[in-house]
Amino acid sequence: TIVGVYLEEDVIIARGARYFRGPKAYYDFTTHRSVMPNAVFRTIQEQRDIPVYIRAEEARTLSDREMWFRNAKVSTSDFYSMTYHIGASRAYVKDITIYEEELDPKTGRVTRGVRLSEQQFSARLVNTTFNVRSVPILYWPWLQGDLSDGNSALRTVRVGSDNKLGFGVDTEWHLFRLLGLIRPEGFKGGAELGFHEDGAVGGLNLEYLRDNFSGYAAAYGIVGGDDEDDFGDEREDISAPGDRSRVLWRHKQFLEDDWQLQFEFSWQSDRNFLEKLF
Repeated sequence: TIVGVYLEEDVIIARGARYFRGPKAYYDFTTHRSVMPNAVFRTIQEQRDIPVYIRAEEARTLSDREMWFRNAKVSTSDFYSMTYHIGASRAYVKDITIYEEELDPKTGRVTRGVRLSEQQFSARLVNTTFNVRSVPILYWPWLQGDLSDGNSALRTVRVGSDNKLGFGVDTEWHLFRLLGLIRPEGFKGGAELGFHEDGAVGGLNLEYLRDNFSGYAAAYGIVGGDDEDDFGDEREDISAPGDRSRVLWRHKQFLEDDWQLQFEFSWQSDRNFLEKLF
C-alpha cells in the first residue's frame, strides 16, 4: 500500500480553487499532510474576487483545513517582486468554511462534503512587517484575523500637511487584527496613529450592535503638542497643555416591556481640546 509520495520538478498540490506550487514536495495520503520548500500558495478571496498569495521558504499542510508557513510573504500580487506585502516569520492559516460532513466508508474518516458557506480563512501571523517594495516600514509582533476581510491590519497611510498639526504621517488600522484577536460578531473597531511636526496623535474607536444593546466608544489624545492655542486674531496665545486627550462612551441597553436604558460618559483634558483638533 502506498502511503505517501515524493515529487520533484514543478510540483502542484491542488484542492478546489487553492493550490501549492514548488520545486519538490512530500505528500502523505493517510494523514493528508505535506511539506514543500520554496512554496507558493494561492487561493481566491471570494468576497472581493481577488487572489491571495503566500510565498514561503517552507509550507506544510497539517490537515485538510490547516496550513503552516515559515518566512512567509502575503500579498495579492502575481509577481515575485511585489509592490506591497506582509512578511511573517511564521504564519498559520485555517479554512473555517462550513461544510457538510460525510463519512468515508473505506477509511471510516469524516471528510468534507458540500460547501454550506462562502470560503473563509482565518490567519495568525507572528513577527509581522508591512513592506513597500521589499522595504519594511512597520513592525508588529503578531496579527490575527479573517482573510475574507483582506490580509492586513493596516487600512490606510496618509502623508501630508495638516492645518492643525503641521506636516506628518497618519495611519489607520483594523483594531482587532492589530491586537491579534478575532472580531466578535456585531463589533467593529479602528485605531489611528500619526506623527506630526506639532506632536504625536493616537486614538481608538469601537462600535457595537447586538440584539439587546448597542453603543460607541472612542479615546483620542496628543503627546508633545504646542503649549499654546491660536484660534484667530481675538483668541491668540491661549495657554494649553502639551499632552491632551478625550474619552467618550455612549451605550443603549434594550430592556423588557419596551424599556430602554441610555447613558453617555464624556471627559476631556481641557476646554479647547475639541476645537483645536476636531
